[in-house]
Amino acid sequence: MPQSRAEKEKKEPSGKFRPEIEGVRAIASLLVAVFHIWMHRVSGAVDVFFVVSAFLITTGLSGQIARTGRVQFAVFWGGLIKRLLPAALLVLCAVIITSLVLMPKSRWKDTIEQVGAAAIYLENWLLAYRSVDYLARHEAVSPVQHFWALSVQGQFYVLWPLLFAFGATIARRWEVARRAVLTALLVVLFAASLAFSIHLTAVNQPFAYFHTLARAWEFSIGALLALYLPSIRLPATLRVLMGWIGVLAILSCGVVMQVSRVFPGYAALWPTLAAVLIITAGTTGSRWGVDRILGSRPLVYVGGISYGIYLWHFPILTFCQLVAEPHDITVVTGIAILVSSIALAALTQRFIEGPARYSRIAEHAPARAFAFGAACLAPVGLGLLLWTGLYFHARDTALKRVDGLAAYPGAAAVIPGAALTEEARAIAASKVDVFPGPLSVNNDRDMLDCKLDASPTVATPCVLGDRDGTFTVAVVGGSHSSQWLPALETIAAGPASLRIIALTKSDCPFHLGKSVSDTELDSCGAWNNSVMEQVVRLRPDIVLMTSTRYDNGDEYVPEGYIAAWRRLGEAGIEVVALRDNPDFEFDVSACVELHGADDPLCSLPRARMLETPSPVEALRPLLTHVRFIDLSDYFCDRTTCPPVIGNVLVYRHKNHVTATYVRSLAPMLYRAIQAAVGVSVTPAVARGN
Repeated sequence: MPQSRAEKEKKEPSGKFRPEIEGVRAIASLLVAVFHIWMHRVSGAVDVFFVVSAFLITTGLSGQIARTGRVQFAVFWGGLIKRLLPAALLVLCAVIITSLVLMPKSRWKDTIEQVGAAAIYLENWLLAYRSVDYLARHEAVSPVQHFWALSVQGQFYVLWPLLFAFGATIARRWEVARRAVLTALLVVLFAASLAFSIHLTAVNQPFAYFHTLARAWEFSIGALLALYLPSIRLPATLRVLMGWIGVLAILSCGVVMQVSRVFPGYAALWPTLAAVLIITAGTTGSRWGVDRILGSRPLVYVGGISYGIYLWHFPILTFCQLVAEPHDITVVTGIAILVSSIALAALTQRFIEGPARYSRIAEHAPARAFAFGAACLAPVGLGLLLWTGLYFHARDTALKRVDGLAAYPGAAAVIPGAALTEEARAIAASKVDVFPGPLSVNNDRDMLDCKLDASPTVATPCVLGDRDGTFTVAVVGGSHSSQWLPALETIAAGPASLRIIALTKSDCPFHLGKSVSDTELDSCGAWNNSVMEQVVRLRPDIVLMTSTRYDNGDEYVPEGYIAAWRRLGEAGIEVVALRDNPDFEFDVSACVELHGADDPLCSLPRARMLETPSPVEALRPLLTHVRFIDLSDYFCDRTTCPPVIGNVLVYRHKNHVTATYVRSLAPMLYRAIQAAVGVSVTPAVARGN
C-alpha cells in the first residue's frame, strides 16, 4: 500500500529523487477511492502499490547491504513501525469509536474480529478463510476490509529482509555475486508464486484473492526491477512511449476487467507490468513524457499522503453508506467522502505520520521502536477489549429478553393475498423484540451439515431428514435453494416420511449453459454437470430448486434453468420450482435495527419486487413436468414486502431468508408440494410449526 511518504528509499541508488513514483502512487490511491465510491468495484491499483513498494524496499535493502554488508533488521523493521503503525492504528481507533455510535449491533461481532485482525496485519487471512464461506462472503462490508492489502504488504515487509539476508549469506559463503543469488531466489519465487496464483485463482478465486503466496510474485517483479533498473539504458522515445502505455493501462484496468472476480492469477500482470513500464521509463526529460504530469507538484503532494488516503477513504465510505441505507450515496456525498479523505490524510501526515517518521524515537537504540509500536497498539487493544465486553453484555441481555415462541408465529400470521390478520397485527403491536435479534441474525442460517467450500466440482449427496423415508426430495442449486432445507427438515421431523438429498453449493445456481450471475464461481459448470449426473442416477421423486432470479431488481427466469428442466424432463424426473424470495438490495436486518420494523425505509412495494404475472406463467404449458410453486404471498401482502412478519425478521441481510422464518413456512411449503405432485400431507405437520 502507499506508504505515508513511506520510503526515503524512493531514490535510485544514485540518490536521484523519483517524483514520477509519487505520481504513480497518487493516481493509484485516487483510483482505489474513486472505484470504491462511485463504481462499486476494484480498480487493480492495489497491485500497482505492491510493485512500487517492492521496488522501493528492495532498493533500500540493497543499499543497506552494500553499505554495511548485512541486513540491519532492527533498523529496517523499526523504521517501518514508526512510519506505518501510528496512522493505521489511529484509523482503527476512529473505526472503533464510530462503530459504537453508528454501527448496528448485528455487525459488531464481525467488525470486532476484523479490526483485531487488521491491527496485527492478518486481515487478508481472515478474509481469505471467510471467502470460502459464501454466507460470510455476502455479509455487509466491514469498514476495515481494505486492510487486507496492508496486511499482505506487512507480511511482505517481515519476510523480505529475511530473504535478502539469506541471499547475502549464500553469496558471501559461496563467493558468488550477490545480485546473481538474489536474482535466482526472486525468479524462483516469482515462478512458483505465479503458478500457484494461476492455479488457485482457477479453482478458488475468492480464496486466492487474499492469499499472500498468490500475491508474492507481484513483489518479486518490483524487486527484480530494483536490482536491474540501474543497468537498463533505453532510448528516450521508447521510455516516453512506455510511460504513457503504463499510465493508460493502470487507468483502464478496472474498467475493462472485473478485478475482484479474476485477480490475482495471470490477469494481475496487467497492472503490475504497467507499473514496471512507468518505473522503467523514469524521468525522460521530454516535454511529451508522462513523467511531466506524474512529477508535477500536485501529484507529488498527493502521492506523499497516499497512504492516508487509502487508510481513511474506506471507513468514511462504509459509514456513509450505513447512514444512507437503503438509498445509495449521492454524487455530492461521494465528492465529500473523497475530499474529506484527502483532508484527513493531509492532517494525519502533518501531525501523526511526519512527526513519528522523523522523530528521535529509537534513534540510538533501533529496537526501542518495537516498544513504540506496542504503545501505539495499546489503545486499539483496549478499545477492542471494551467493545467486546459491551458486545457480550448486549448479547446476554438480548437472550434473556426473548419471549415465548407463541409471540413469534412468522408466516403463520399471514393470510395469502391479504394484509396481516388482526391476530398478527395484535402480536406485532405487543412489546416483544423482533426475532432473531441483531446479535443472532447473522447466525440464523440454513443448516451447515452439508456446507461446501468453493472448490469442489464433484457433487456428493448429503442425506438429511428421514434417511429411510419413502419420498425423496433432491434439493439442487445455490444458497437460495439450500435456505429451504430448514423447512424441509421441519417437515421430515414430523410423521412425514421425507428423505432429503442436498446437492447444493453456494454461489452455484443449478443450470446448464453460460453463467447466470456475476458472482457465480468458476467451478459451477463442472459442479452442475456432476449434480445432473447424480440426480439422474439417484432418481428422486422430485427435484426442488428455485425458478426465478433477480438482476438489478428485475425478476426473470434464466435460460440455463429452462435447459436444466428440459434435461431432467428427458430423464423422466419431476421438478418442483419455487419462486425466489424478494431481493431487497440493502441490509434489511440493519435497517430494522436502526429505524424500526415499521419504518417505510425498511419495506419495499410489492409491485417493485415481484413481476406480475410471474415470469414462469408463460412456461407452464411448455414444461409439463415442472410444477411451479409460488409462496410470495408469505413474503409480501397486497401492496408491501415488509421486513418483519409475525415478529420474525424475514431477511438476514439483503436477500437470504432467516432460518426461523423459513421454518415457519414449513406447513405452507408442504401443502404446496402436495398440491403440485400429490404427496400425502400428514395432518400434524400441516397444522403446526
